[in-house]
Amino acid sequence: MEIHGLKMRIVEKDGLLGVFSFCLGDLAVHGCKLVLKPDGRKLVVMPGGARDTVHPITREFREALTEAACRAYERDAGIWRSGR
Repeated sequence: MEIHGLKMRIVEKDGLLGVFSFCLGDLAVHGCKLVLKPDGRKLVVMPGGARDTVHPITREFREALTEAACRAYERDAGIWRSGR
C-alpha cells in the first residue's frame, strides 16, 4: 500500500514541527505529529495518547512514513512562513 493524501499543519513550537493526517489505501489516520528530537532527528508520533492505537509494524513503513512527513513539512513550512 502507498501513503497518500498527507496533509501537514505546521506548528513549530516546543519541538513539535507539525501535525498531519495521511491515507494508507482506504484507511485515513489523523492526529500524527512530526517532532524534532534534541539530537536533531525527526520522529513521527502516532495518535493514541498514552498508548498508541495505530502504529507502524515494520521499520520500512516507519521510515517511509517519516520520509513522507518530512517532505510535506519541508514543502509546507516555506509556504507557512511566507504567509506569516
